[in-house]
Amino acid sequence: MPKLMDEVTCGRVGMQGVKVVVPASRFDLVIRRLHSYTAAAGPDIGQRRRRSYEFLSSRCSRAFLERFIDATPDFWRLTLNIGSYLAVDSEFALVMTLRRHGLLSEEQVRNVIAQVKALAVETPDADFLTVDRIRQFFTAEELDEITTHVEQELVPRIRDVIADWKLNYSESDDADEHFSSLLSAFEAFRDYFSGRDEVKQAFARAADRVESMISEYAPPEPEYEDYDDEDRPRLSPAKEEPPERHIYDDIDA
Repeated sequence: MPKLMDEVTCGRVGMQGVKVVVPASRFDLVIRRLHSYTAAAGPDIGQRRRRSYEFLSSRCSRAFLERFIDATPDFWRLTLNIGSYLAVDSEFALVMTLRRHGLLSEEQVRNVIAQVKALAVETPDADFLTVDRIRQFFTAEELDEITTHVEQELVPRIRDVIADWKLNYSESDDADEHFSSLLSAFEAFRDYFSGRDEVKQAFARAADRVESMISEYAPPEPEYEDYDDEDRPRLSPAKEEPPERHIYDDIDA
């Protein structure tokens, strides 16, 4: 199944270099194989589910998606359960495709907006601002709703958010890697609220605090001893090699 998902599209989706375009007459066969692929028990079930969502979001036509939804009883329960970070969340990638095809109801869109608002504050996840393809998913009114929620709910508890990230940091972690997502979110919010001095300054201070923690927890630079020229070991001058002797030299001597 993984090889099939890399080589075909179900219906025409405008993708170049596709080996096979599965016609509508074979949709049900592909759906059955997808169901078997995602339902099989095993430790990699989460990875298989993500792989199937990536296929559905990028290689399937509206007609195929409609048929797949009808044939999958728990489709909406699983698909509308999104998480951070939006840029790498396979469920959200599929949600974006569904909305583009007009397959999300207004109630389902409201469900998604509510989750994005929560993630923007709790994670915090700023991908809805920084990633163009994600930002385009939202209307101007929806973006305004989410950023208003960030201003009202995240700004008052910035200290608590930083404290939570600090608590989850371990000395064995790379400080820059651990805090980079938090720093990026604060910087994104700082830039978005550039016209609101009080909010902008709150996120600017938060970003500075995170940068200070990264520096504080970073491992010390290795120390190198300084040697004076007199202390450095000296190399013995190269010995001059004796001139090469020819086999006939001894005969002529």
